[in-house]
Amino acid sequence: MGACSVRRRTLISWHQQVPSRTLMSSTYNATADCILAAQNDWTDVRCITDVCKAVDLLREEVKRDSPGMENLSGVKIRGLSAGVIGKVGISEDVESTVDLHIREAMYITDITSNEDGTVAITGMTSACQTYIAVITMGGSRQQRNILPRTGWSSVTCSFLSQYLIAVICGGNQVGIFNIKDRSRRFIRLSDVIMNCPTNQRVSSVTTDPVNDHIIVGCDSRDVYVFNSKLEHVKTIKLPDVIQQATGIAMYKGNLFVCDFSGTRRAFAVTMKQPASEVKYEFTKPTAGGSNWYPRSVCTGQNGYIYMLWKEGGGRLLIVQYTKDGGQIELEREVDRTHDVIAITAVQTKQGEKLLLLTWGTNKLLRYGLT
Repeated sequence: MGACSVRRRTLISWHQQVPSRTLMSSTYNATADCILAAQNDWTDVRCITDVCKAVDLLREEVKRDSPGMENLSGVKIRGLSAGVIGKVGISEDVESTVDLHIREAMYITDITSNEDGTVAITGMTSACQTYIAVITMGGSRQQRNILPRTGWSSVTCSFLSQYLIAVICGGNQVGIFNIKDRSRRFIRLSDVIMNCPTNQRVSSVTTDPVNDHIIVGCDSRDVYVFNSKLEHVKTIKLPDVIQQATGIAMYKGNLFVCDFSGTRRAFAVTMKQPASEVKYEFTKPTAGGSNWYPRSVCTGQNGYIYMLWKEGGGRLLIVQYTKDGGQIELEREVDRTHDVIAITAVQTKQGEKLLLLTWGTNKLLRYGLT
C-alpha cells in the first residue's frame, strides 16, 4: 500500500475520532483529498474551513438571486454553431458566386432557407408561370414546381417549417407549398378577408414558426396574418410613417419592415392589433450618398439583423445591425454589377452564411458570417 493511501486513511480515521476538529467539508474523502493536494502544507490546510464557508455563502446567494440556476444542468442548448457566441461580422469579400442552373427561369425573385440549411427560390418563367425550386448551395436544382399561372406578377416565399413554405403570388394569392410531397394550396385574399380592397396587392411574406403564423405585407399599410391552414387570424395596420411593406422579416415578436417604394425607410414595429406601433427606425447607411432605400431584410441565428440597401446611383450595401436597436455595426459594399434583390441567412457545415440573390443574372453570392 502506498504512502499516500496510508496518510489518507490516517487523516480520515483522525477526523472520525475527533469530530470537533475544524476540518469541515462535505465528505471526509474530499477533506483528505484537499489536504493531500496541499502537500501537507498546513498553512494552506488551515484555510479549508474559510473556503468552505465562502462557497456555502456563495451558493446560498445564487439560489436566492437566481432560483432557476440549479435547473440549468438539464437544459439542452441547440442550434449554436461555431462563432455564434460573441460578436459576429460579415466577411469582407464574397466567398463564392454561383450560377443558378434553372433553364426555364426568366427571373428569380426571392430566396428563403430553413434551420436545416435547405434553400428555396421563387421566380417567373418566360411563359409567365410562377415557380418554386429547391436548390443546393452550389446552385444545382433539386426540384422545381410550377405554381398557379398568374400572368406577370412577383412571387416571394418564406419557410414556415422544415418542409412548408409560405408563398405569395398573382397579386392577391397566398399559399402553402410542401417541398416533401409537393402538395400545395392557395387562396385569394378576397376569399377569406371581409372588405378586402379590390385593388390591393400582396408584396411580401414572412413567417413566425413559433406561433404557426404567416405574415403577409401589401402595397398598403395592411398586414394580414394567417395560420398554416391559411385561416385568417388577424389584420394589423402599420404605423402611418410606413406606406407599404415591400420587404418584411419576423424576429422575437417584432416585425421588421422595409418600405422600399414608399418612404424609403425601415422600421421595427410591434404586432399589436388593430394598429402596430414603431419600436425604432433602422439607421440609414453612413456610406457616401443619402438616397438609400431598404430592399430586403433577414435575421441570423446569431440574432443580428441584416438589411440590403440600394442607392439611387446603383450602389448596394449589406448592413449588419445590432440585435436590439437598429444601430449600424458594419457595412459591406456589394459589386454593383450584381443587382441583388433578396438576402437570407443559412446554416451550413462551415457555419452560418449570408446568401444574396441577383435579379436578371440569376446568381447566388455567398458571404461568411465570421
